[in-house]
Amino acid sequence: MNDYLQLKKKIQQRVEALEDVIRTLETPGIVDENLASRWRTHLTRVQGSLRDSLLRVAVVGSVKSGKSTLINTLAGRDLLKRGAGIITAFITRLRTNGDVGGWVELKPWSQVMEELN
Repeated sequence: MNDYLQLKKKIQQRVEALEDVIRTLETPGIVDENLASRWRTHLTRVQGSLRDSLLRVAVVGSVKSGKSTLINTLAGRDLLKRGAGIITAFITRLRTNGDVGGWVELKPWSQVMEELN
């Protein structure tokens, strides 16, 4: 977890450096105000993600490649079913706060496509 926190700190430092660059480019009018505003919007989103204490991990792979086994191992408990046949052939979201348990949320296809884009 310490490596994760260090990574978040490095990202925050880079966000601050990019904000300085935007200010530097705006002052003499090198970049358009609308473009600078869009950059700031993206940096604000990054900062919001950095403040979020939830760690998100995406696991993608072919059928029967061990995705559920990997997630269960990372979580330290059996949260996802494993076994013969295709058990978790849909997008699954797990969320746990350290307590044994969790739940599965199925995202609608429109949300999946929006997040991919």
